[in-house]
Amino acid sequence: MKDIQVIGTFQRGSFELLEESMDRLRSCLYFCDEIQKYAIEQNDLKARWYFRASLSSYQSALDNIDGDIKRTVGENTWDKSEQKKAMYSHPLVKILSKSRNFAVHSSRLKGVVKDYYVTVMDGKGERVEAMRSIFFEELHSKENFRDASSVTSDELEWFNRQAVTWPVDLLIRHGLFQASTFVHHFCAVNGI
Repeated sequence: MKDIQVIGTFQRGSFELLEESMDRLRSCLYFCDEIQKYAIEQNDLKARWYFRASLSSYQSALDNIDGDIKRTVGENTWDKSEQKKAMYSHPLVKILSKSRNFAVHSSRLKGVVKDYYVTVMDGKGERVEAMRSIFFEELHSKENFRDASSVTSDELEWFNRQAVTWPVDLLIRHGLFQASTFVHHFCAVNGI
């Protein structure tokens, strides 16, 4: 699995016809913005609250696809589709979905605050700036995932590499992007 090089937010045209899912996707993006805002302001408690809220909204957006498709076409063709199966097989989508349970239902996933560096290009030229945000702590198969979770050791190792590089708000945004490619494909194939 290749490491993430560029963060995408979500594919245009993928969720627009799915009203409830789009609403939750927007709330997830709002919560991601708030994570970063409060991390920069060094209000780590609020940043962690929004971390849990963003994971919850992320999963809620994905969970609502079933109902949105059923309302749109009269039956739930998404539920047994190849696109849904492929979406939940993507390591980032799968691990973020499973991580949501640890962040929301327990205190085992809190997030680690740390500094990272970004290259900024604007009218003043190019420069490196220090940023502050929340990162996933390293996930372990025995602590965070049971054998039945279907997360492989390779997927977990890949995710932990991404989690060292990318703050949680950007990983969640990229998870939405990955999920949206499958939703977009489903809608295109089914004429939605």
